[in-house]
Amino acid sequence: MFRNMLKTTLCLALALLLAALPAAAETNVEERLSDLETLRAGLEQGHYDPFALVTPAEWEARVEAAAETLRDEDTDDITACYALIELVASLGDAHTQAWFTGGNAQGMLRALPLQTGLFSGRVYLLATTEPYADYLGMEITAIAGVPMAEVFARLTPLISYDNEVRLQTQLAANIADAEGLRYVGILDDASRAEATFTDAQGAQHTATVEALVGEEMYTAQFSFLEREAIPAAEQPAGLYEYRNYGDTLWIGYYSCAEDPEYPMADFVEDVAAELEAGNYAKVCVDLRYNGGGNSAILEPLIDRLAGLRDKTGLAVYALIGENTFSSAVMNAAQLKTRAGATLVGTPTGGSANHYGEIQSFTLEHLPLTVYYSTKYFEMLPGGPNGSLMPDIEVERTLTDYISGTDAALQAVLEA
Repeated sequence: MFRNMLKTTLCLALALLLAALPAAAETNVEERLSDLETLRAGLEQGHYDPFALVTPAEWEARVEAAAETLRDEDTDDITACYALIELVASLGDAHTQAWFTGGNAQGMLRALPLQTGLFSGRVYLLATTEPYADYLGMEITAIAGVPMAEVFARLTPLISYDNEVRLQTQLAANIADAEGLRYVGILDDASRAEATFTDAQGAQHTATVEALVGEEMYTAQFSFLEREAIPAAEQPAGLYEYRNYGDTLWIGYYSCAEDPEYPMADFVEDVAAELEAGNYAKVCVDLRYNGGGNSAILEPLIDRLAGLRDKTGLAVYALIGENTFSSAVMNAAQLKTRAGATLVGTPTGGSANHYGEIQSFTLEHLPLTVYYSTKYFEMLPGGPNGSLMPDIEVERTLTDYISGTDAALQAVLEA
C-alpha cells in the first residue's frame, strides 16, 4: 500500500515539475513584458501586504531585473517563466508563488527521476527509475559536480518560503527540477545530469541520470528503497482516522478537508465515545502529513478534546513535522493554546503566523499561474515568526525510516 502511495506522491511531484507547456511557438518580447505587467499589477493589487518583507524600491529593482531577462531575444519561454517564478518568490511568502500551468497536451519540461528524503539535513534517494536503483538509500552529495550545499544556495531564489524548514524541504524536492537546475546554471542541458551518490561507507558513485519528459512520468517504472515496516501514519485509510495504542488514542488527520461520506461531526462523536468508553490517559492528533486546507474543520474536535481534558485530565498531544503546513499549523497552534496540547516531533514546514487564503490568476502568454495570499493569520499573537516549534523534539532519521520506527509517536506512548 505504501509503495502505491509513494508512487502516487512521486507522480504528483513530478507532475508539478512536468506541468505541460503548450506546443505553440515561443512568445515574443512584447508578450512577455505584457505578462510581467499583469503579474506585477495582480500581486500589488491582490496580495494582502506585498511589501511586508520587501520595500517598494527593492521590488521595483527585481521587476526590472526580470524585465531585462524577458527583453533578451535569446531567452526561451521556460527561462522567462523561471525569471517570473524567481520574482514572485522574492516576496518571501510561502503561499505566494508562480508555477507552470498544467493541462496542455504533452509537456516540454524535464525532471530527473529522483524522489528524495531529507534526514538530518542531508538528501537521500528514496525512489528512482530502474537504471539508478543501485543508489537507493545513498546520500545525493552533488549534481553536475556541484556540492549539494551550493546546489541548495543556487536554487533558493526560486523557492517561496517563510521559514528555514520549508526552504530545506522544498530544496530537497527541487533537485529533481532539471529545468530549474539549468536556469540557475548548474546544468547546461536539462535532458540529463551527473549525480554523485555517497554510500554508508563514504564511497562515492556517479551516474548520468536521464530526465523524464512529459508523458514519460506516467509510464516510467520506479524502484523504491526497501523498508522493514511502514508506520500507520504513512498508510492513511481516509482523510481522518483513529487507532488504539494501549492507553493512547491516536488520531491521524491528513488534510484540512471534510469527507462527505464521514462528516467531521460524526467523527468527533465517534472519537469522544471511544475516549469515554476506553481506558485512555492520552490522545494524540497526528498532523505530520497534513499540508493544509480549511482550518475550521478540525475546530469541533479541538474543542471536544479541550472539554475532555478539563473533565477527565486527558493528556493531549499533537505530532508535527516538516510537512505540517498552512492550516495544519494553525490547528497545531489551536491544539496547544485551546486544548493544552504538548507538541511532539520536528519544527513545522509552515509558520504559525503566516499569509494565506490563496487566490490565483493565469498569465495570457507564458504558461504560468500565479498564486497569492489575501489574508494574514496570527495564531500566536506576539509570538516569534517562523516554524511552530515542538515542546518535545524527536529527530526523523533515515535509520528509523528504513526500520519503520515511528519515533515521535513512540515518544508520546512512553510519556
